[in-house]
Amino acid sequence: MKKRYEIIIKSFEDLSKIVSGFAALIAVLAIFLPDFIWNPVEAKIASIYGINGWVYYEVGEARKLTNDGGLFLLSDSPKALYADIKTGDKLRVGHHVNVRKGPTNEHPVILVLENGVCIIVTESPKYEIKNLVNAVSGGRLKVSTTSCGIFK
Repeated sequence: MKKRYEIIIKSFEDLSKIVSGFAALIAVLAIFLPDFIWNPVEAKIASIYGINGWVYYEVGEARKLTNDGGLFLLSDSPKALYADIKTGDKLRVGHHVNVRKGPTNEHPVILVLENGVCIIVTESPKYEIKNLVNAVSGGRLKVSTTSCGIFK
């Protein structure tokens, strides 16, 4: 009986070493992988562990927030246009934003994000809205909640 107990304990120790090693590897990769590789991976991880839904993104002249769009694009895009957004891009909430179950206003709100919270784009944008009145660019984005990160 004691031998079986020792084998089980040894198996858990080995498993914990493997999991720890894998976590360390992911942490190192997150630091050294270029954004075009890491961002989609981070988006997939967020879609598994975060709250998923749809938000409306809208930007005014010179990357300014509009009354309807409460999100800042955290990438280096000069104008932060809807067409510039890619899977894995992060956005920070500037004023409350509704997260909906689907890509239209008819879908129910599942979460209201408050100022300072971050989300990540989990699918390529494909719901651009044309002919906006008080904005330069806008559309619907599939997103997930995520951390803002250390440097953004």
